[in-house]
Formats: sequence, C-alpha cells, structure tokens
Amino acid sequence: MDVATTESPSVSHPSNEAEEMAIDDSPVADSTPDWRSVPLPDTTPGRRRNVSRLRAMGGDPTCVPPDFNRNMLAVWEELWHSMPQSGKVSATVYTLLQEYKKHCREERRRLQESAGTPPALLPVSFAQAKDWLLRQQKAQSQALQIGAVNEEAREVVTELQQSLAEQPASTAALLEQPARQASPVVPQPVMSLGPEPVTDQVRAEERAEQRARRQAEDSAGPSRKKTAPSQRKAAPKKKNIPPELQERQERASARMLELGVPPLEESHDGKRRCPVCRQLRAANDKTPDGRIHRILGRSNKIWCPYGDDLSILETFEKEQKERTQAAWRRANEAKRSKKQQ
Repeated sequence: MDVATTESPSVSHPSNEAEEMAIDDSPVADSTPDWRSVPLPDTTPGRRRNVSRLRAMGGDPTCVPPDFNRNMLAVWEELWHSMPQSGKVSATVYTLLQEYKKHCREERRRLQESAGTPPALLPVSFAQAKDWLLRQQKAQSQALQIGAVNEEAREVVTELQQSLAEQPASTAALLEQPARQASPVVPQPVMSLGPEPVTDQVRAEERAEQRARRQAEDSAGPSRKKTAPSQRKAAPKKKNIPPELQERQERASARMLELGVPPLEESHDGKRRCPVCRQLRAANDKTPDGRIHRILGRSNKIWCPYGDDLSILETFEKEQKERTQAAWRRANEAKRSKKQQ
C-alpha cells in the first residue's frame, strides 16, 4: 500500500540561524543605502503646492469664506437678515453655521433626487464666518459712525468729504516745495574741573567756626537737656465745642463773675469737674446761693447752677415725681389684683 508523502516545510532552528549569522562577516550597514545619498527630485522655482488637493488627501475639508461665490453670498445674507440681531457675535456665528449646513443638506438632497449637479455651496469654517460677520456689522454701522443718521446729515457729510478731497492751488504749491533741512543747534561743551580740593587749612577753619559757635551758645544761656520721648507732653488737641455748650459756658462765666466765684486751678486731685463752669460738682460743693450740680436722669446730662436756668431743674423734678407716683400706682394695683385672685 502506497502512502502519499507530503514534503513538510523547512523549519529553521535558532542554532542554524546563529551559525549562518556567524558565518556572514559582511556588515549590515553596508547593505543599507544612506538616506543622505538618495537623490531628491528637482524643484521648479515658483511652483506652488495644490493645497486643496493635499487637504482632501488628508481628510480635511477645504473651507472658504462666505462670500466666495454669488450663491454662497446670497445664502449667507439671507440667513443673516432673517435672524434677530444679537449682541454676542460667537453665538450668532454658531447659529449661522448650523442654518447654513442645514440649507446645504437640503439642497444636496433635492439635487440628488433630480440627478443634477451639486450646488456651489462649500464648507465654511468658524473663523471665516466670524470675520465675514464682523465685516458686515462694521459696514452696517458705518453710516452711524460718520453721522449720516438722516438725509440732511448725509448731505452735510457728503459736502464735507468733497471739500476735504478738493486741494487748493496754494496747498499743492506748498506740498511741491522741497523740505528744509534740519539744522540743530549743538551747544559748545564746557569743561568743568570739579570742586576745589579740601586742604588741611580749610578743615582747621571749619573746626574753629564750629568751636566758636558752641562757645557763643553756651554763653547765651544754659544748655537745653534732651528729654526722653516718654517724658514729652503731647500738645493738647483742640476740641470742637458744640454751640449749645459754648452758650452755657458763657452764661456760667458771667454768673460766676457776678457772684465773685474765682476759677479753679488745673490741679484738683482727680475730682470731677463740671464741663460748663469748670467747678467741682460733688454733693458738698455748693454755690454761694446754696445750690449744687444735678444729674438729670439716665441721660447723664448735668444741670449747672451757673449756666442753666432753674426752670429746667424744676421741670425735671416734677416729671420725676410723676413717674414715681405712676410706678407706685401700678405696684399697688398689681398687689390688689393678686389678693383678689
């Protein structure tokens, strides 16, 4: 019985490959060509690359501005005029691009059904659309910028532009004259030798002057001792006296002068003084007519017997008596109601 034999593919062993590599003594670098020696194609001077074809080969769409052709310009102007005016340019451009892509899709679908040629509506990038929209807005507001808000203002602006464009003969003659060469005035430099040198004689004279000045100050009077900053007295601050207090002080001065009360000295051993008459206001400090200073209630307002009228004190005492009676009356009523319960 004959058995069909098939040739098995030759299997290379690592040991054999190592032996073959060891036998081959030629370097590998010699068999590989150097890229520096590869000849490059000749470049034609002034030759331009087909950028649109290269972009299409790479998968990038070729974008053109909205006013690339008449069809695109008509579509973009119609879309822009049909949209409401918005202050945000980026949002408006984004909406315009969406509407433009929707319009292109509808046109392609319509022409595919009718087997027509594709429309001349090319892709537009965001940057190109934004640049076109800014130029349209600038052209739209140009009339307002030049002041042509109505027909009369437009005529005035037109006449002004015409008058500025006309060039009188005198102006043209002045412009044709050659420009005068500048002749700057350069002052002559003045050399300075600097200050005079200080000699020993000059230093001796200065020391003699300082010594004579100190002797004159010592003979004029005793030297002033320098006091420490903590011992120096701060200058008294000027206080703004209210007009009402100033009037009371004037009345107190006149009353004290009438009664023969002398003003007190500054040193009063820490006792409190009246801000009106500057006299002591304790309970045992009475006036010549037997009155004392009083504090009117919780307001801490001081009644001065020299500067204030007696009716003010009488009114306060009367009101205080009425308040005390009303408080006792309320307390008695509270006691009666508690007993009845």
